[in-house]
Amino acid sequence: MCGRGILENVREDDPGSEPEAEDASTEAAEPEAAATESIDVTAHAWATLTAFLQQDGWNPRELPDVFAYRMSFLGRHGQLVCHAEIDPTLALLLVYVLAPIRVPEPARAAAMEFFTRANYGLRIGNFELDPSDGEVRFKTSVAYDGTLLDLALVRNALYAGVRTTDAYLPGLLGMLYGNLSPEAAIRGIEQDEE
Repeated sequence: MCGRGILENVREDDPGSEPEAEDASTEAAEPEAAATESIDVTAHAWATLTAFLQQDGWNPRELPDVFAYRMSFLGRHGQLVCHAEIDPTLALLLVYVLAPIRVPEPARAAAMEFFTRANYGLRIGNFELDPSDGEVRFKTSVAYDGTLLDLALVRNALYAGVRTTDAYLPGLLGMLYGNLSPEAAIRGIEQDEE
């Protein structure tokens, strides 16, 4: 009963009623919630992110004044810059993967179409384009509110980001410098995935 008296489950409008059955989903969730309340969830998330990056050979550089690391990833199609951050307010792991190029201003409208088409078919994460400076990044995130961040979740978020960015980079370059339309560039990527 986890600290609740049996009389609390008796309906007040029927003094002779039997106690109601306790909801199994509530009972199952209580031990997990109690476990996360007894430790510093942010410290655990930071330690988990740190452990994964070190164990997996990422060579992270800690950023000042935030729970964040910056590191590089050499993909098949280019050198990517990764930013992994713990947001303690939202209980969120955020991963940003920055493309090695900026979209020139005259090509930004076409790039927006390219990323809209790319995002439509993605199951995890999304591309973002800063219209003011042409920065391209891919974002993945993991919410760990009410639970504990683990190594598998960190791995999944990081590798989804770098693999997706690396896979779409040739299409972006083909659109920017090879005269491909956004639609043709995305079609070429999707055909390569099949």
